[in-house]
Amino acid sequence: MLKAALLMTLLAAPVAAQEWQRFEDSNAGYSIEVPADFVPSGDGLGFVRPGKVQKIMVWSGSASGSFEAAVSSENAALESDAWAISGQTVTPRWAEVSGIKGIQTFTQRMIVLCDGAGYAAFRAEYSVADRVEMEPVIAGLTRSLQASC
Repeated sequence: MLKAALLMTLLAAPVAAQEWQRFEDSNAGYSIEVPADFVPSGDGLGFVRPGKVQKIMVWSGSASGSFEAAVSSENAALESDAWAISGQTVTPRWAEVSGIKGIQTFTQRMIVLCDGAGYAAFRAEYSVADRVEMEPVIAGLTRSLQASC
């Protein structure tokens, strides 16, 4: 029992020590924290972890019609890009979807913004082999994605 507790403490230490950088889109009305070892890439809020096939994309959009319609539209875009959706949860205020394409997997989360007419989202894409390494990253992204009300 003591060995198991010590092992869990040692495994959790690197996650707790990981530095995060905060990004805020005041125009859209949301913020998110991204691990500091993910560096910006491309246009907008895209991040990659050097030396790994891991990326995080962050964006906002319009939920004109309804949030559920926006989720459906995002899912259709994923499927048209050959992602196979393997799991989905949709609530009135947030949605999460996951899927796979070849040896890549993704987790995407969307939240309703304060005005009710928009949403903010992130998608983490990574190798299936990196799933355990990415679990605390996805937990941190999920925790930190917030509307700025």
